[in-house]
Amino acid sequence: AGGDKIVTFGSIEHNTLLPIELVSFAAECKDGDTEISWTTASEYSNDYFVLERSYDAVNFAEVARIAGAGNSISQTNYSHIVYGGGSAYYRLVQVDYDGTSTVSEMIVAECSNAADGDIDVKAYPNPFAGDLTLRFENFGGRMALVEVYDMLGRMLVSRKVLCSQNDYELVMPLEGLPDGAYNVRVS
Repeated sequence: AGGDKIVTFGSIEHNTLLPIELVSFAAECKDGDTEISWTTASEYSNDYFVLERSYDAVNFAEVARIAGAGNSISQTNYSHIVYGGGSAYYRLVQVDYDGTSTVSEMIVAECSNAADGDIDVKAYPNPFAGDLTLRFENFGGRMALVEVYDMLGRMLVSRKVLCSQNDYELVMPLEGLPDGAYNVRVS
């Protein structure tokens, strides 16, 4: 009845599929280092990821390049450890096989380093009668080795502790030790 009718489905752009479906992107402190992990629900033409770090949230530099799954419709988990990560901003750059890239949102990681000088351990009560409480301050998820020595330098107790919170308390039952002076070493 009078003219051509045109029907289109979908987008007028050539690339209607997004390169990846990013489900999660997170940072976790582990022993003073930063573990960056992310999960994709699907990937289309995904060549690789570039993990970038910035200390000012403006200027980013490449930290690692991680191969992508290419084409996938199943969940894929990725992770990378940044040694001595410190406090920083991170983002992912996803790169297709044709070189097209997409940049993710930023995440923040606040992992204190041992070199920062803000880590502290306090022991109380002193003197102690049975239990000794150790308070780890600003440990940020680090593992600590606690050793108790007598005055002759013999190690009497050794215990590994994961300080799961930034400020963490550990009660050590030491009632079996005879009266005397002891050195506590934390590393």
